[in-house]
Amino acid sequence: MDLKKILKQKIISEVISPSTEWPVLIYDRTCAEILKNLFTKSEFITYNIVMSLYLEEDREQANFPVIYFVKCTKEISKIINSDYLNKKYTSFTVCTLVPPEDLNHDITFKIVHMSLKALEERVFITDITNINSVCNILNAYFYLEYTSKDLEKYSNILDDESKSRSGKLILFDRSIDLYTPILHFFTFQPLLEEINITDMSKIYEEYGDTALWKEVRHTHLGDMSDLLKSYVRKVKTQPSDNIKDLMKAVMDAPETLKTNKGLRLFFDLTKECYKKFDYINEFSNIEQKIVTKEKLKSKDVIKALTERKIDLYDKKRIALLYKLSGHEYTERELAKLDENLKNFILENKTNANDKFKPISYEYKYEYEVSKYEPTISVVLREYIKNNKQLIPFYKVEREKNTINSLRRTNLISVKKDINKNNICCIYIKGGVTYEEIKCIYKLTDELGIEFLIGSDSIIKSDLYIK
Repeated sequence: MDLKKILKQKIISEVISPSTEWPVLIYDRTCAEILKNLFTKSEFITYNIVMSLYLEEDREQANFPVIYFVKCTKEISKIINSDYLNKKYTSFTVCTLVPPEDLNHDITFKIVHMSLKALEERVFITDITNINSVCNILNAYFYLEYTSKDLEKYSNILDDESKSRSGKLILFDRSIDLYTPILHFFTFQPLLEEINITDMSKIYEEYGDTALWKEVRHTHLGDMSDLLKSYVRKVKTQPSDNIKDLMKAVMDAPETLKTNKGLRLFFDLTKECYKKFDYINEFSNIEQKIVTKEKLKSKDVIKALTERKIDLYDKKRIALLYKLSGHEYTERELAKLDENLKNFILENKTNANDKFKPISYEYKYEYEVSKYEPTISVVLREYIKNNKQLIPFYKVEREKNTINSLRRTNLISVKKDINKNNICCIYIKGGVTYEEIKCIYKLTDELGIEFLIGSDSIIKSDLYIK
């Protein structure tokens, strides 16, 4: 399943393609966010779009029809109405994410339910109230479950009895796991975010859809060198004298050049990640012991919190992890700490912290520095694979629904179309991390289920560390 491709095709069929003429495409900031991850500006010409423009920029009169792709609020309608009255274009069509407010009654409009940003093949960003957009682009209507009484108010978010149901939507609150956004992980993508690369968005833009990036992003740092070396061997392999192989090599040349460039970049970034790892490794053992509930003396944590080699920012992360684990700092312990760190500990009390209850679990791991597995991954595996609830799951009862496995052994007679009964859509209210996203891809392969994961934002430790 590729959510980006599905959403792109939906936009082509519902927004762009209906016009047989050469229209101008105009979008507001909301829809620009949806489009930029799916289309390049130059690509629009292949769909007979004569030009594409921001609604807010200065636009000259044009002898072409216009398609507006917008969230049609009063402010947006005011601009469109002005264009209409001034006859800026030859005909007007508005494709709006929401029912239009104050739009001129003579202007044709249609509501398109696609209020989400498809970040990756299995990842989307949207507000919880817009979950129906996911249903719309997949043409699937889910059975709903939620994992916190605080989410009960969203239990009717998909409540349309006229729709036949398939698959599941499971709602989680961020308070299910406050360790993961704060903890250091050694997967390549989260590590890249740790070293604060200034042009990370450009890397995503250039390589986000490449096979190389899809391979490296979820790879543990301990496996990166071997993976990159295997790619180098593939690229260096010379084609045979067979004419078909030679022709393929010619056709693939631009992609090979891009792969070569990507390999050089990711080798350099891996070196930077190793430098970061050498620093984090000084205290990663303390972090892992806190979150996996191993035996740990408070004096060892306090020693780390007074260590000069550890940055104040990372000391705050350790201190907060320890506090979230249930530790109450004594006056004697606080007296040993830097005033800034002491104040951070005393001030860091939130409702989310109070709701967070770490689960007890015997983690299986390959690397000592990576014992902890995000709660969302552990909980889903136990619930779906072993029918075991490590946390409460509340069902919105309509009728029982079971997700079947799509393991490779069962794929022989399965059609290429997506089996909607095997979709499991996960939504975390309050933000999702890159490490949790990695886990969803891993669970898809492990359990043979079409997992998707969404949230209102991508979050990092800076949400909790000020």
